Amino acid sequence: MTTGDQGSVSLNFLIAEILTSVLITQSNYLPWRGWYAVARLADILVYLDDVQFTRRDWRNRNLIADVRGSKWLSVPLQNSGNYHSLIHDMVVSDSEWWQQHLNQLDRAYGKFDSYQTLRSELRSVFESLDGIESLSDINRLLNEWIFFTLKIKTCVRDSREFPSSQRKTARLIEICQNLGATEYISGPAARAYLDESQFETNSINVRWIDYNFLPPPIVTVNDMRELSVIHHLAIYGATESIRMSTFKFSS
Repeated sequence: MTTGDQGSVSLNFLIAEILTSVLITQSNYLPWRGWYAVARLADILVYLDDVQFTRRDWRNRNLIADVRGSKWLSVPLQNSGNYHSLIHDMVVSDSEWWQQHLNQLDRAYGKFDSYQTLRSELRSVFESLDGIESLSDINRLLNEWIFFTLKIKTCVRDSREFPSSQRKTARLIEICQNLGATEYISGPAARAYLDESQFETNSINVRWIDYNFLPPPIVTVNDMRELSVIHHLAIYGATESIRMSTFKFSS
């Protein structure tokens, strides 16, 4: 074993000892606050974007709102012939999409002081997306800024770092094993398809998330659906958005 190998083994051992909980998720466009609350719980978040893109889903769109109600912000994609494409292969169809989204955000939230406070940073982030075609890259870059704003310190990785022929639950377990994880964090929707017994066989605990432990939403529009975290940042600011995107478990 070379000195370099020893260093690598030591680093992997350290990661296994310290970073134990893993969240594996497809990237979304400007997700809701619950997504960030789950990300905050994990030691490592792995983007699983080497799976099939799902249409009319959260990968390339999310909800914002004004006084009239909610509306979609959707990143336009080249869809022709891409019905079986992977998420990381999806590319934008209109290079000016980010300007249109910024204009929509200005119209929806321009009157709020909190939005004016973050608007300069938000514009810089959107401008940095100019010329980027990959939906995965767009989602990741936006999340980098939101993680910083919400003080989320979770380590971020990519499933393509761990090539595999495994699928479904076996693939998730393999990624967890590569990262030395002892806990896999999952949202409640996955109960319908996740084989928890396979995790138990591999000494990995599954931690199911209950969104009821989130602080209740503050209703400001006539719409009961949860909105993008951008809505909360724009109206209430970073401090309150941090509180609203953090689980409050009973002691």
